[in-house]
Amino acid sequence: MSAVARVNTLFRLMLTWGVAVVFLVGCSRETSTASNPVVTQNASRDYGYVLGDLIPLSVSIKLPDGESLDNASLPAVGPINEWLSLRSHHVETLSDGDQRTAQLQLVYQVFRGTRTPELATVPPLTLRTTGPAPQVFETPPWSFTLTPVIPPEVADDDLEVRPTLPVEPASTTKAVNRLLLWLTGALMTALLWVFREFIRRRRARPFALAAKKVHSMLANSQDADTLREAARILHRALDQTFGETLFAREIDRFCASHPSFFPLRDRLASFFVQSQHLFFDPGASQSHDPGTRDWLEDLARRCVTAENKAL
Repeated sequence: MSAVARVNTLFRLMLTWGVAVVFLVGCSRETSTASNPVVTQNASRDYGYVLGDLIPLSVSIKLPDGESLDNASLPAVGPINEWLSLRSHHVETLSDGDQRTAQLQLVYQVFRGTRTPELATVPPLTLRTTGPAPQVFETPPWSFTLTPVIPPEVADDDLEVRPTLPVEPASTTKAVNRLLLWLTGALMTALLWVFREFIRRRRARPFALAAKKVHSMLANSQDADTLREAARILHRALDQTFGETLFAREIDRFCASHPSFFPLRDRLASFFVQSQHLFFDPGASQSHDPGTRDWLEDLARRCVTAENKAL
């Protein structure tokens, strides 16, 4: 074999080995990249923050297959350094098919005062995954611009700390108006209920109607039939007031349930005796006491008075 042929053969071998090495390295990098968490960060802005501001920062972590974010690796809430503090953090894992992404929400607070705009950096977080192949990784640092709140020409000795602002009293107008509205509604409801009860009781005044009928009947006639009808009307008024048929033996119970009629107890007992005579005495149709008419009308008026007192 000539020297040229040997050189060509050696060159082909070297070229073949070089391509193989490049291919293997590329595959190795793809595998390594695919198996590492991919971290991206997002914030509403990275400028214009001042002393005391809260800084929300969202960290999205694409996890390798079968891996989860180890919550124990999350930073503790509290000071990060002399000018930065972590106020809170919250993590949520989202799934999209086989791809799992951990959404880490961080809230920092800055305590750094500056005289001129200054670039500050939130240090990276060291996190780890759990699963078949746990890994430790870091989030990238995140920078933002701090803006001064004190004019640069003012010396520290000339600064005056403003007194604490008093707590502004909460407006009670809406609450008071709502309370007045409820009270007005409750008062109107109560008044309507009272008015309804008054009307109902006014309509349920059997003696008021009975007294008018008795007076009208006895003014035109005073015979035995008219007296019996007048007594019958008073009996019906007593039954309506009692809520059931009232017999002579029930007078005490009637007066106990209707105290305004208690002073008429003896008159009611006499009324039952007289009505017994009017309805069942054979001689009542031929003779009757002329004072019966006045007595019935007087009893009717007294019952109306007792009925009004009960309203």
